[in-house]
Formats: sequence, C-alpha cells, structure tokens
Amino acid sequence: MENDNIQFKDKIVNDWQVLTICGRIDTITANIAENKAKEILDSCTKLALDLEDLEYISSAGLRVLLRLAKKAQKENKKFCLVNINGLVKEILEESGLDVLFTILSNEKQLI
Repeated sequence: MENDNIQFKDKIVNDWQVLTICGRIDTITANIAENKAKEILDSCTKLALDLEDLEYISSAGLRVLLRLAKKAQKENKKFCLVNINGLVKEILEESGLDVLFTILSNEKQLI
C-alpha cells in the first residue's frame, strides 16, 4: 500500500536488501513505511534503508527507524541507514538518534 507522499524501490546490493524510501515518513505514512520495511526484514538477514530521496521525517518516522533497528537487533540481523540527505541527517542529529544507527554514506560501503 502506498500513497502520494511515499514510494518504495528495493534492490539487492552485495548480499544486502536495500529499500529506498522516497517522499516523507510522517504520521500519515509511518505505518506504511514500517510495514513495508518489516516485510522485507522478515525475509532477509541484512537490510539497508536508502534515505537519499527522503524529503522529510517526523518523530513518527524516527520511531519507525528505532523499531526497525530494535527488531533487527533482536533477530540478530544487520540494519543500517544509507545515503542520508541534508534535512533528514539534520533531524537525526538534532534528535540525538544518529548515534543509535549504523549510517553509511553510500551503497559501496555495504559489505
């Protein structure tokens, strides 16, 4: 299920499942994003969220990222964020949550 504010693309890089999230993760789209990412995480051992095309993330979106990271850790899977753009990076840093995630600058670092 998608709406006009959020779109997804997924691909495999090395042995990582990469989910690109485009648009916004806010109160309206947070459940959509979480369900899509959980569905992929359930079927893989390494999930990277590519946030290069993410325009905005709200506190609801930050909670989604935290829940995904916690789920991956609990299931002994790898989880990281890739290609974080300026505004989203700023929001993560200002919230202090950036230190809780493995953040890679590009997909070439997925090994």
